[in-house]
Amino acid sequence: MHLEKLRKFIHLVERKQTGKPADVAKILGVSERMIYNYTKFIRKELNAPIVWNNFKQSYIFSESGVLIWKYNKNHSIEQTDAVFNNKQLATLNRIYLGIKQSNTVSAAQFAKQLEISERSFFNYLNVLKNEFQCPLIFDKSSNSYQFKQAGNLNFKWQAK
Repeated sequence: MHLEKLRKFIHLVERKQTGKPADVAKILGVSERMIYNYTKFIRKELNAPIVWNNFKQSYIFSESGVLIWKYNKNHSIEQTDAVFNNKQLATLNRIYLGIKQSNTVSAAQFAKQLEISERSFFNYLNVLKNEFQCPLIFDKSSNSYQFKQAGNLNFKWQAK
């Protein structure tokens, strides 16, 4: 599952502008099956109330709330104990936890622990920095990645 495309899909859902599954699939450059996978993922993994609305001809969130999908300086929202079925999100969460707990080693060693390539590891770091706005830095003295500010990575639906 490509997280950037998933994020764009979520943005369209929030604006109630997805159109039919075939239409939004074409916009995102994915298959219609992937749109159904996105909706299942949002419903099951993120616990968000996503539904199809026939009147609007769009996927919508049936309850008011916000999908938390970023690094949050607010410590009141804790998501570090999450268990994800989605492999990419689980790996992203493991990297986040490793950095937060200061358990990081060199990129090559960390990638090996996660059973991913070093290139994939750097791609995940880019997702943390760019998609989730994590204040991530590399500390040369400790040869590890750190967060400039304390906070939490959040992936869940929060009702208003």
